Amino acid sequence: MDSLNKRFEQFTMLVRQLQNDLLAPSNFAQPSVWPEAQEGAPILCLRPSDARGFPLATLHHVFRCFQYEMSRALVMTAETVAVQIAASELC
Repeated sequence: MDSLNKRFEQFTMLVRQLQNDLLAPSNFAQPSVWPEAQEGAPILCLRPSDARGFPLATLHHVFRCFQYEMSRALVMTAETVAVQIAASELC
């Protein structure tokens, strides 16, 4: 168990270091940044199937949080239902 804990600590340290080195999510929208980002770790939307890029959630912590929040089940309250109805009518 101790060896697993040490490996996990090393892993989390490396993840934190990587996250500190990442661009801000808004930088991916800049024309000067996007082509360079695509060369190293392309986002290919899983097409073609033999040339996949990294999943979006791995590129930045905020993308992972967004995907997590979008996949969570909503707590059904009167307010949630009202928001869903409003969103449906606006669409």
